[in-house]
Amino acid sequence: MIRKICSASKIDLSLPYRRSMPRPVAKRQKDYAELFDHTTFFYDVFRYRDRIVFSGPPLWDLQGHAKDGEFAVGGQKLDVILEDKWKTQRSFAVFAGNGWELQISSELAQGTFPISPDENELFEGRKVLFTLSRNNKLEWIKDWVEFHVKVHGVDAVLLYDNKSDLYAVSDLLDVLSGIDGIAVAVVTSWPFKYGPSGGSGDRWDSDFCQFSAIEHARRRFLASCCGVINADIDELVVCEDGETIFDSLEKSKVGAVTYAGLWLEPVSDLPQPRHRNFRYWSKKREVAANKWTMVPSALPDDVQANVHDFGSGFKADFLENVRYRHFFGINNDWKYNRSKPTPYDASRHVADIDYVRVMKTMGWA
Repeated sequence: MIRKICSASKIDLSLPYRRSMPRPVAKRQKDYAELFDHTTFFYDVFRYRDRIVFSGPPLWDLQGHAKDGEFAVGGQKLDVILEDKWKTQRSFAVFAGNGWELQISSELAQGTFPISPDENELFEGRKVLFTLSRNNKLEWIKDWVEFHVKVHGVDAVLLYDNKSDLYAVSDLLDVLSGIDGIAVAVVTSWPFKYGPSGGSGDRWDSDFCQFSAIEHARRRFLASCCGVINADIDELVVCEDGETIFDSLEKSKVGAVTYAGLWLEPVSDLPQPRHRNFRYWSKKREVAANKWTMVPSALPDDVQANVHDFGSGFKADFLENVRYRHFFGINNDWKYNRSKPTPYDASRHVADIDYVRVMKTMGWA
């Protein structure tokens, strides 16, 4: 059993430099500026094969200042390629030498900073469940992992903890490593601002945290795994034909599959919300946005994996026979109140026969 807590070597911007806000003033909600990440230069700097990778939010108008600076390891100057992607950056320098400290001499930052290790060996050949989480109940997290272990054969979990303050990171690790079937459990501390929501105009342009966590995980941890499921704690992947999601992934010629979701609502005659206590999906709600499972090594290096899709015109195989379940009541109401149960309504609620069938196979129903 491999269990580990990992961290990121955060580097902040020096004053007076700050990341500019992309959203027009008229489109910003009241707390937009407070939630926006003005100050992070890099979330992490880490080894990846023959590279040193600089993980962080997009640089935008700071990029010129960054290019004017000097980056070095052990006195050897780095030729850093700085590239912004959608709500993240993909910056790196080719460097095969020794050394675990990065020297920066720039208007944006000055000093010596640690370089995090390449940890892809931890997940080599594993079927991985991945997410970013903040303050989700530990019993929800345990259920989420247990489901994917029993139903899909997951044997490793990588969880990025986004500043949870209801429990310690070590508590999270204890829960994950105590689940039968999990051979590798890693919790990465990811203590960065999540970013403002889309606001009244639903303009999602400033939430860097989750997009960067995906980009970071793909190269620091998951480059050699045999497949990774991207799912939030309130999402369970259900194959309605009885296969596993990794069976479908093996058939994909591009090494990536996507699928839509159904919203399951808490109904008032059922017990306290846990995944196993939901029985009905709502036909009044739109289909939940696609999620994906992929083989990281199969994805072209220049293609970005986003929260719901892929960039650069990359087309994953869409699976009609897979629909993940998105649980409306497995939520801390961080955005709005959605955990309160509602009465059963025959015009709204549809019995989820496929989900109940899967739960019966694993002892949940």
